[in-house]
Amino acid sequence: MSFNPLSKSRPVDLGWSGALVVTAFTLVGVGGCESGLGRIDRHVAELISDHSAALGADAVTPRLPWPGDDRSAEGRDRSLADEQPPTTNPPAEQLPFRPADEAQDVMLRLERYADVPAEARRMELRSALAYAIRHSREYRFAEEDYLLAALRLLSERHLWGPRLFDELDASIEGEADEALFDTSLRLVNELRLTQRLPYGGEVTARMLARATEDLHQRVAGENTQTAELIFSADIPLLRGAGQVAREDRIQAERNLVYAARDFERSRRQFLFDIAQDFLSLVVQGQAIKNAQQRVRLSEQAEDREVALVSAGRRPPFDADLAAQATRDARDQLNRQRENFRLAVDRFKVRLGMPQDQPLIIEPSSLGLPTPKIDMDEAVRAGMAYRLDLQNRRDQLDDSRRAVRNARNALLADLNLTASISIPTDDGRDRAGLDFDLDDTSFLAGVTLDLPLDRTIERVNLRQTQISLERTIRDYEGFRDSIAVDVRASVRDIDRARFSVQLQNENVAIATRRRQSNEAAPDRSDARERSEAIDALNRALDEYDRAVRDLQVGTLRYLLDTGQLRVASDGSIRPLQGMQLIDLDAANGDANRPTEKVSDRFAKLEVLDTYLKLRNDYLAKIDERAEIQALIRAGSQLGDSRNVTPAGYAAAKAAAYEMLAAAYTSAFLAAYEARVGPEFEVDVDGVDLEIAFSVARDVTTEFGHNLAPGVLLQATEAAAEEAHEYVSSRVIDARLFDYLN
Repeated sequence: MSFNPLSKSRPVDLGWSGALVVTAFTLVGVGGCESGLGRIDRHVAELISDHSAALGADAVTPRLPWPGDDRSAEGRDRSLADEQPPTTNPPAEQLPFRPADEAQDVMLRLERYADVPAEARRMELRSALAYAIRHSREYRFAEEDYLLAALRLLSERHLWGPRLFDELDASIEGEADEALFDTSLRLVNELRLTQRLPYGGEVTARMLARATEDLHQRVAGENTQTAELIFSADIPLLRGAGQVAREDRIQAERNLVYAARDFERSRRQFLFDIAQDFLSLVVQGQAIKNAQQRVRLSEQAEDREVALVSAGRRPPFDADLAAQATRDARDQLNRQRENFRLAVDRFKVRLGMPQDQPLIIEPSSLGLPTPKIDMDEAVRAGMAYRLDLQNRRDQLDDSRRAVRNARNALLADLNLTASISIPTDDGRDRAGLDFDLDDTSFLAGVTLDLPLDRTIERVNLRQTQISLERTIRDYEGFRDSIAVDVRASVRDIDRARFSVQLQNENVAIATRRRQSNEAAPDRSDARERSEAIDALNRALDEYDRAVRDLQVGTLRYLLDTGQLRVASDGSIRPLQGMQLIDLDAANGDANRPTEKVSDRFAKLEVLDTYLKLRNDYLAKIDERAEIQALIRAGSQLGDSRNVTPAGYAAAKAAAYEMLAAAYTSAFLAAYEARVGPEFEVDVDGVDLEIAFSVARDVTTEFGHNLAPGVLLQATEAAAEEAHEYVSSRVIDARLFDYLN
């Protein structure tokens, strides 16, 4: 059925109940088949997709898993309307406390804490980033901030679209008449459609339907029904006219752009934070391995000192010093383990991982290559690409617009109003929807309110002007702080690169120092050996931190300059010319050590095994006659070179003893690898360098000042004789017999 409300056709007598039917039909037709939260979700998804796409191809839209009502009562067993929710706070006498058993093996308990269950989850850096993207509460909060901004814009856009309202007012009126009540039912239905105008004002179309029915005289038909169409407009011409009328819409649109930038910036910051935390855990895990190595070395040094004290070659105090160093090493190891466990638990909280899930941190890195950076170009990149700086820059325009709007509020109110009313035939009790154009009426007018009292508006203008100045200063400060951060990140990369090289050298120096002490146990006491072990442990820890700092510094540089790009799975999108590397597999890089730390440990462990066995062997068999023969031979060579015989002999003897230990450790390594006793020994530069340092340290200790050339000659001569001696298996045959 269709009809024209302005036609002169025969009216349809619907009555007041018919008016309600028409209203309901209208609402159903307008609502359509799509309504409720589903329509809202679809519009929000479209908004977010469009604004994220505007940021570029690398931008990622957040997930849209809309929450339901089932989580609201999660874990609750009481009414939400309880006025006095219960509190759990028992008194002290009800809380149990059990004193620890002093006889209990605390060390065993500490060792059990370090046990890793078989079902533990192994996680490397890339999988940690992907897990955090899916489960982290922090990341979810960032997504929801973006969604909330989209919802606010959707609400504001709705206010600027056509809005349909239907209000129904029902009332019963009674009037006393000779102890009786004449009762009537009144119904008023207003169907209203409103539309805001883009530069201020509003237009409205309304249909009023009124119905009155006498409940006592229903049979006699004492009831009426009328309707009226009303079209009206209210348009400001001065105050509130123009762009100021759209301020809420403009700000909501811009806020969603800001939210899109903030979300992308937060994703990059989130990746940086997770990567930094993970790499710090890797460093802590490596420090535990270094501490374990320190404990083993300290225990070996303690055993050696005990043996020397038992043989009468050391005072008892040295054994106590070695025992104290071992206990300090164990205590430090336990502290590092506990700090690592605590850091892992906190990391799981940040990832959104259940606390009862065992986790193993697999050593890994981002593999970022070290960038070649120009300081000025880096600062310009930060000024151009930082999304948060772009937000601050655009928010300056918001503050300038606020000043303009405040000036508009000082104007006079000049409003244009107009309305047209078309009623139904007033001569009929039941007019239905038969509108009578002959009874049409209109109203038009202009309202002027002079700006006589604008004190509050002037105060608001001054406030917005001050706020603009503050915003400008805040922007300038933020811009300058970005420049400072970018410059600092560039310098941090250079510092970290130098630190990696420096700490690599420190590891080599500490290794030679410790090997020197072990090669000549009679020339060093327990304190010197303990300090050498501690120095090696510190050097290894500092090297691991330097490698971590270089990766973090490179990542911070990309973040601070706005050049970090993050994929949807949390991985880094390589920039043009960037090739991610595997640091563990890298070879020959200037920023990497010439020898892996793990290889250093392996070499140290083999050498420690040999030295311990050799010292035990020397306690039973006196080899000093062989050393004396070397010294005598060195004295003869020294006379021919016009060098102090004792100094040259000491240098050669020290170098010989060091090289013999190195060659013998190679034999032991070959034997333990089940390749048989046959082996080839090459005089490599590393062993010669160590032997040269040992010879120099020994001769200096005994007051011999030898030229580098003489030291090198003594070292090379010692290397040749040691090679021949070990190859003939004189020492190794004795050692082999001892081992068996």
